[in-house]
Amino acid sequence: MSTRIEIKTKCDTPINLIIQNCCEPLIEEIISFDTGGLPPIGAFSDTEGNCWTLVDTTEDPITSIREISNSYGSCVTCVNDNPCPENYVVESCCATFNTIFSSTLPGVGVGDTFADTFGFCWTITGTTAAPINGVVSVDPFFLAGSCSSCLLSKPCPDIYSITACCASLCSKGTPNVLYTTLQQLGGGLPGETFVDQFGFCWTISTVPADFTLLTGPFIQHVTTLTGPCKENAETCFEEICIDLVYYTIQNCSTNNVEIVQAQFGFPVGSAISVNFTTNLTPECYEIISWDLTSLPTLIIDKVFGCFSDCKSCIGG
Repeated sequence: MSTRIEIKTKCDTPINLIIQNCCEPLIEEIISFDTGGLPPIGAFSDTEGNCWTLVDTTEDPITSIREISNSYGSCVTCVNDNPCPENYVVESCCATFNTIFSSTLPGVGVGDTFADTFGFCWTITGTTAAPINGVVSVDPFFLAGSCSSCLLSKPCPDIYSITACCASLCSKGTPNVLYTTLQQLGGGLPGETFVDQFGFCWTISTVPADFTLLTGPFIQHVTTLTGPCKENAETCFEEICIDLVYYTIQNCSTNNVEIVQAQFGFPVGSAISVNFTTNLTPECYEIISWDLTSLPTLIIDKVFGCFSDCKSCIGG
């Protein structure tokens, strides 16, 4: 008996849509391009009262499902009709740890427990006018009734620190450290040194770190190196450490998000006092992430200083 397989047609990669939250510009989601009621341009409100602006198309997979309520010409007109809501106070199911997430999380409210796409479970305990401390997405394919039921299917992943082989630009002798999970890295073992998708080298901690928000889930393992950073100087220390990257930064006062180009080495979560060619007045911005493909929205004139966070930058 033989089996014959014939390929009739090649499936095209679906085109989806990137949307950005009008109240929290760091919140981006990917929804189906076929979502009913989508406006051709501009912004829309969903059935939970959140405003979104259309950003771009993508071949990346869907991360959220949004039902459209009304269409608007811009975020401004949408927010006029749908004022920005308070954010959520959330409590980790994995440790004694509270933080603040955006209330744009779909399908959940105060009292609900949910799993995020990093594999962690959270319970929403209240609301606050304070700004968010981190960005997560609800796993749209997993329902959780309580922490105990969530943890049965989503055991808490171990969190590891990854330390850059290149020195931090904020403080000489202070390492540039991010936090992620081995699942998010997509490879590597504790204690190993590796090269990421941007060409930079990192060393994974030998043991898990204390529970914290993930600051480096965008870092991907590409190649494992033999030996630590100092034994891979040609790969990890020479020209690569002065390479320019595109940082996503957020204004500490206005929450406006910008893209700027600068040398690699500003740690995620730190803040810089900086001015731009179009505005010479120094302002404080938090470093959110970086990549090699973005387009700058502002051009840096001068960096005046680096701080541990927005609060110390504004106070300094």
